[in-house]
Amino acid sequence: MKKNYKLILTVGLGFFFGLSQAQEAFITGTAKVKVQPNTLFYFGDNLTVESDVDGIFENAGNVKIEGDYVNPVDGTTGENFVSTWTDNMNYGQVIINQGVGAGRLSMEKGKIDPSTYGWGQFSVPFVYTNAEEAMQNLFGTSYSNGSGRYYASMMVWDNVNKPEFDHLTSTNTISPIDYVILNLTYNSAGIKTLMSGAGKLQYYGQPANGVHSGAMNPSMYFPTLNWDGWKNQLNSHNERYYTYIDDKVRTSSDPDFNQNFGKYYYQFGNPYTSNIDLAYIGLPNGGTYYDDGVYFNNLLAVVKSTSATWNINSGLNTSSMQIAKFDTESGAWSGSAEALIAKPFEPFVIVLSDDTVSSNFEFSDKLKTFSMVPGQLGPGYVFNKTANDTEEMGTDGYQPSSATAWNGARKRFYQLGLHLETADGTLTENKVYLAATSFTPNGIANELEADYSDFGSRTGFYLDQENEQGLSVNAASRKMHINAINTNFINKPIPLFFERKSGDLNNYYLKADLFVNNIFNKLSEEDQNFADGNSFFFYDGGKDVLLPITTDFSYPITPQSITSSRSYYQLFWNGGPLNKEELSSDEFALTSTIIYKDRELHKIRFGENWDIAIVKVYDLSGRNIMAYDNVDASVEFGIDLPKGVYLVRLEETKTGEVYTQKLIK
Repeated sequence: MKKNYKLILTVGLGFFFGLSQAQEAFITGTAKVKVQPNTLFYFGDNLTVESDVDGIFENAGNVKIEGDYVNPVDGTTGENFVSTWTDNMNYGQVIINQGVGAGRLSMEKGKIDPSTYGWGQFSVPFVYTNAEEAMQNLFGTSYSNGSGRYYASMMVWDNVNKPEFDHLTSTNTISPIDYVILNLTYNSAGIKTLMSGAGKLQYYGQPANGVHSGAMNPSMYFPTLNWDGWKNQLNSHNERYYTYIDDKVRTSSDPDFNQNFGKYYYQFGNPYTSNIDLAYIGLPNGGTYYDDGVYFNNLLAVVKSTSATWNINSGLNTSSMQIAKFDTESGAWSGSAEALIAKPFEPFVIVLSDDTVSSNFEFSDKLKTFSMVPGQLGPGYVFNKTANDTEEMGTDGYQPSSATAWNGARKRFYQLGLHLETADGTLTENKVYLAATSFTPNGIANELEADYSDFGSRTGFYLDQENEQGLSVNAASRKMHINAINTNFINKPIPLFFERKSGDLNNYYLKADLFVNNIFNKLSEEDQNFADGNSFFFYDGGKDVLLPITTDFSYPITPQSITSSRSYYQLFWNGGPLNKEELSSDEFALTSTIIYKDRELHKIRFGENWDIAIVKVYDLSGRNIMAYDNVDASVEFGIDLPKGVYLVRLEETKTGEVYTQKLIK
């Protein structure tokens, strides 16, 4: 005889009763069960919803079901079990173990703005017989085959035969791992009208909680041809590849750029009713690494689109993306951590570096997570682990030889993320990232870097490759989304350029995020800056303003800001600009006198022609607070300063040469 337990979670309270001795759980009657946000509702065995009241089980948090999920009374829509959606960071999630039964449920999701997406990026976390059934359950309307492929309601990406979007007909199957694009351009079956306006939609279906395998065929990407050789060829639908193939993760200065441009992109949808975590897919399974069941030893990046348009003449254009680049040698990520969490109904792109591996993407319980922060699945890989955790890393850098080299010296990693906001605090799509690592080469392309392939006429910032010798870069040759330097690139300019689209007279603010050890460890506002004394700095050349970049960094960008092609703004790692004459000249070389920050100390490296020096430090009032005579200029000299702004004056006693520099501690 089964025991019936009515589960009650009173609205506004964070407790429930009736589970402690239950082998199985049943929801009956009319009393609503509500899972509050940030609350885990755990079922160690089966869950059966026997009430046919709409929304009897309202999930705004996280529901984990170990056994079967049964919904016998609402097998059509599943409206009695609804996961709600408030915004992209606040929504209900459900994890149902693979290999067990799953009844129907409903999930809310925010609408896709047709003004941002001409074709809506989408994935389907439910099991449907064909596109018609999907259309009815998702949008409450019949599927439209249209008068041609561009008028069909949906297209899906092909990872096996040819790199293309194939349009579906009403009888075609649709897979939970498909990267789906919804026709919001030609209002096929009224989806565009349905998506117009603010708000959310409610989708119904049977969760696709099982294991899914997605084939990835590198041979469809013309391994023997470079971009010039295949960009004008036709796909299955007589579209030329160059009209929709792009590459936003490879760097234009890479010697293999033309050979590999646009290749080895594999596009998938999250098949589950919870988030999935992609943080470990480039690391071996088991052992010291987290076992996620997926391993790509030639992983290059993970990408998510944040805007996309498509028309008959020019094809698909994804003008803005979240990008996380992967360095196979160190096992480190750079760029956007948000790219590594795929949410329900959200597709993503895996980019491999070459055609050496033909593999599958195995989706399973090991990828499922409730977390909004990637890399939190378990106790697995920690980027800065050491064999001896007391080891310290010097500023001379460290070049690991393989992904297992973490077992040696500590690999230091710091990242700055800059994003542009409107005057009212609205986040724009413009973001740039600068990583400082102990294993990255200076002045050349590397795996942690990515370019804006089509910055276009947008308003925003972009980076350019730093000069290996530390010389100033006055004109941008690249528009970089992610740049990486070595931690020994101290007191040298990193070019930061700003452009306004024509007619834009708006005020903006430049804001910052700071990450230490890896891109998953973001500093809180209370942290202010890196605890070990390292810092990124922002320099405004027009106003001669040098500021440390802290977690509360906010810098106004007005229409009066100079926007010429020269490097008007600059970033620095542990230092600031030289005096103005040297800053604007390419005569500066590594043999010159510089002052740089190394953890808690400021260090002076004297020029090669200096012998004996006088060192004086002044505060902002002009008061001389430190003075050192007869300083040996053949060795570096350290100054320990309290927090503040100072002017340091150096004088060579024999030649009378003087060097001054502003410092911020």
